[in-house]
Amino acid sequence: KLVISFFSPSGYEVLKNFSGADYIFYLPTDSPNNASAFFDLINPSLVIFIKYEFWYYYLAEAYKRKIPALLVSGIFRKSQPFFKWYGAFHKEMLAFFSHLFVQNQASVALLNAAGFTNVTLSGDTRFDRVLEIAEHHKGFLLVKDFCADKITITIS
Repeated sequence: KLVISFFSPSGYEVLKNFSGADYIFYLPTDSPNNASAFFDLINPSLVIFIKYEFWYYYLAEAYKRKIPALLVSGIFRKSQPFFKWYGAFHKEMLAFFSHLFVQNQASVALLNAAGFTNVTLSGDTRFDRVLEIAEHHKGFLLVKDFCADKITITIS
């Protein structure tokens, strides 16, 4: 089963009717009780967080239950609390991840300097996929044949 959850309406509205998931709903507020009840209900075998999603109690619950937790398309900056003297709470969240897939080499370097070696440079999945499609674009043969070498006007 594939469960997709969102905390904000912007993500939910885009994918609320996605047929590739078995369940799509809002993520309950991050709290110890909610995280425990949520994991009891869905019993996940893998948890994936995207980019800037750092929910302490959900991550801690996954870690406690030995459920792998991945961060995908993460991006880190030196100015974030993870890398500050006062950032122990935030840094602890990073320790709950089984693996961190990040967008750029600067993020790899920051995480490595903070003691994290479970890091892979994977790029930005959104941009990489668009670039891949553009690089392998073959055009629309039907349109190309129709237009041939003639001047063509399209109206939309």
